[in-house]
Amino acid sequence: MLFKYSLLAIVILSEFFNGTSALTTADGSNICHDVYGESYRKGWLFKRVKWRTNYRVEYVRVYKTKEKCCDGYEDVESVCLRICNGGYQLDSNKIQCEPICDPVCRNGSCTSPNTCTCNNGYERSTTQPNVCVPVCDRPCINADCVAPDQCQCHTGYSKSDDDFSCAPQCTDGCIQGTCIAPGICNCNDGYQKSGILNNYCDPICQETCVHGTCVSPNVCSCLDGYFQISSTACAPLCDNGCPNGECIEPNVCRCNDGYVENPISNGICEPVCTKPCENGICTEPDTCQCNLGFRLHEAEWNICDPFCSYFCVNGHCVAPETCACDDGYRMTDVENMCEPICENCSNGHCTEPNICTCNNGYEKSTTQPNACIPVCDRPCVNADCVAPDQCQCHIGYSKSDDDFSCAPQCTDGCIRGTCTAPNICTCDDGYVSLELSNSICFPICHETCVNGTCIAPDECSCDFGYYQISSTTCAPLCDNGCPDGECIYPNVCRCNDGYVEDPISSEICTPICT
Repeated sequence: MLFKYSLLAIVILSEFFNGTSALTTADGSNICHDVYGESYRKGWLFKRVKWRTNYRVEYVRVYKTKEKCCDGYEDVESVCLRICNGGYQLDSNKIQCEPICDPVCRNGSCTSPNTCTCNNGYERSTTQPNVCVPVCDRPCINADCVAPDQCQCHTGYSKSDDDFSCAPQCTDGCIQGTCIAPGICNCNDGYQKSGILNNYCDPICQETCVHGTCVSPNVCSCLDGYFQISSTACAPLCDNGCPNGECIEPNVCRCNDGYVENPISNGICEPVCTKPCENGICTEPDTCQCNLGFRLHEAEWNICDPFCSYFCVNGHCVAPETCACDDGYRMTDVENMCEPICENCSNGHCTEPNICTCNNGYEKSTTQPNACIPVCDRPCVNADCVAPDQCQCHIGYSKSDDDFSCAPQCTDGCIRGTCTAPNICTCDDGYVSLELSNSICFPICHETCVNGTCIAPDECSCDFGYYQISSTTCAPLCDNGCPDGECIYPNVCRCNDGYVEDPISSEICTPICT
């Protein structure tokens, strides 16, 4: 029996229960305490009576605390150790609690819940929560402050010598000017915008550069072949000094009397021979020297005949070792071979001199010798047959729906009429064209429009200040009706006898009292 009660006591000793937890206030370290109670058996009492022993178990309530971060803070180093009986116990080291900021502080530190303290060189943003923006001691010119005393240039700008300002950039440069905005160039004094390049400024010369180019304000640079004779004038240069003549263009001489300029070599004045030296050069007055491959004519001192070592078939020697075909022939790709020539042998092939054989679809022209003209099965109306069964409209005509006919065109139109020939307008009935405008037909009014304009056949429109009294007549209108007088022009009265025009208003007639 004693053993039985001993087992019961062991079971009772192993039992315990947890108390209700409570949260304490913060102690200034951002750490709060979670308080909870536990009961455990202090001991037991027993009383022996005659027939049994009574047992009683007593329990003692003990309170414990558990550290945790207060609201608005989070634990960063809390460590718990697991105990074998399944419970938890805090490590001897205290937990560390840091404040929470949501959103996270930018460029600053979270010093209390949702409260940021900015880093050095930053200040709170007025538009974004928990954001600290950089502070620049001086304003950023054409730039944004991206870090303390650091400016970042806007697009199209780059840092100048001053770290707080940015200068505009012209990607293509700004020659002879200053970049005043991205891609915009302002010319320096004495320069103006080039009509070709947007980033280039041309110099201005007040006086025109004669034979030169303006290279800087009022400074000219001579063109090739010219030399400077003043700040704005250049003279032509002849390499050989132009003996026996005057230099009028680069290497071009105007020869003195008795000399003539060589047509091949500018700037050289050669002696004059009374007869031209054929195939030779005049070395002295009336003295010719034959060119290489020529020999002097037996009878004429100024003629040098070409020499050919081979015979020219259907031709004659015209240059050293060069044949020219006789009349009616021309040289072929084969050396010294000449073929017949037919003048105006179009659309055919020449079989003998001036004898043309037409190609298919062509026939001999009755008006042009040796010419072959195309044949069209149908006549070309207002057009010419330019190829077999192909018509080409005359000038002033264009193709109609029929490929063989062309209709006249009036380039300025044909108002109130019909285009009957190129730029000739035939007016409709009741209309006529004037010499000033052949493309517009004006209406005819058989009776003259009095104080009006003819706007349609026999229909007039009154001028301003007149009103219609018949189809072709308009009378002047006087606003006051012209009492004691007659309205002769708009708002102009001619007074009756005994009345005179008022000196203030031409529309009022006042009586005359002698």
